[in-house]
Amino acid sequence: MTHFHPLTPEEFDELDEFLLYDVESDDVMTIDMMDGLMHAVAIGPTTLHPKVWLPKVWGTPEMMPPMKSSDASKPVVKNCLRPS
Repeated sequence: MTHFHPLTPEEFDELDEFLLYDVESDDVMTIDMMDGLMHAVAIGPTTLHPKVWLPKVWGTPEMMPPMKSSDASKPVVKNCLRPS
């Protein structure tokens, strides 16, 4: 059984900073917009795969955020998949 732990305040702040300053897209969501999207995904009538909604967070058609280093984006994506 997998146990999910909510983001710590530090992880939440890191995600907020990442969305504000590190994603190379003009259409990236703010942390508040992402929070609303996550609530909609969680309570929706069907289960959505992250590849459907993660691109909306980044404002791109790709599942991974537009960054120069994919290694740097992996922890951020992992935190996006955890409850806040």
